[in-house]
Amino acid sequence: MVNIQLPLVSIVVPIFNVERYIDKCLDSLFSQSYINIQYVFVNDSTPDDSMKHVERKLLEYPHRANQVCVVTHDVNKGLTAARRSGLQYAEGEYIWHVDSDDYISMDAVELLVNKANESDADMVLFNATEVYSNHYKIVVQSIPKIKEDYLYNVLTRQSRFELCFRFCKKDLYQGVELDPLVCYGEDYATTPRLIYNAKKIVYLDSVCYYYVKYNSSSYTASVNVRSVKSLERAMTILSDFFLKRDGSYYLRVLSLSKTFLKIHLLKSSVYNNDAFDYAMNIFPDNTTYTKDEIANKDRFILFLLDNKCKFILKLYIKIGLWIKLMI
Repeated sequence: MVNIQLPLVSIVVPIFNVERYIDKCLDSLFSQSYINIQYVFVNDSTPDDSMKHVERKLLEYPHRANQVCVVTHDVNKGLTAARRSGLQYAEGEYIWHVDSDDYISMDAVELLVNKANESDADMVLFNATEVYSNHYKIVVQSIPKIKEDYLYNVLTRQSRFELCFRFCKKDLYQGVELDPLVCYGEDYATTPRLIYNAKKIVYLDSVCYYYVKYNSSSYTASVNVRSVKSLERAMTILSDFFLKRDGSYYLRVLSLSKTFLKIHLLKSSVYNNDAFDYAMNIFPDNTTYTKDEIANKDRFILFLLDNKCKFILKLYIKIGLWIKLMI
């Protein structure tokens, strides 16, 4: 029996090609200590038996059956479109996006609702664990006291911006459209706008989310020209949103954000020639930054880029990635 006094939490779960991983996700969702949950599963035209796993798991958790909403896409539309469909059916006061190859701690929803209620917050950040094939990595989030500083860090990619790493009131999505054409970088296009809408953001010092990093078939596994174009579009969405609100302040922040994004795209696409070539040429007029704003190693990337030293640039990035793997 659902306690109607407890705030309803909608967990939105896009499903595509995750039959090898989804059982652990489902167990973590259905065994939550918190009762009043709506599960919105979006079948993004998955070609495998992922949805059969959902049906079988519900037989193990019959008390959750009437809390499940299944939305079905006739064709595969991508992660952003799936989340957008899920939001349309979400009825909860709070929204949490959970990817179907990840999982959450058993008391996560209860802890997050309690934290949100006791602090009257409309966004709660928490810690996460990145799960690799042979090791784990704890992600500890931190929030500057001033919201604008946190927003600056997210826009410039110095703080984590994954949607699944934050628990939000549904009201924050007012005026925040999820663009289905942003198939890569959808979190980056969305999270800063939610932060801007939030009146109060708090931090829960607890690991609530387990982020699986070894699924090669996940939505975010590969970088190609389409991915780079998608992130370019995400930057356009953010620019349109923030310049309408405070152009004098955000013009500078967005300019720096484009520089950080370009560096990120060059590193991410270094093994895809077409994507790398496209990334080299985005935001061509965006070159203003100070020494304090960008690390020396990244400034050298920009130097090589400005001087069109493509071969040395790719070699430098590959060496940097190799060193990072060895550490």
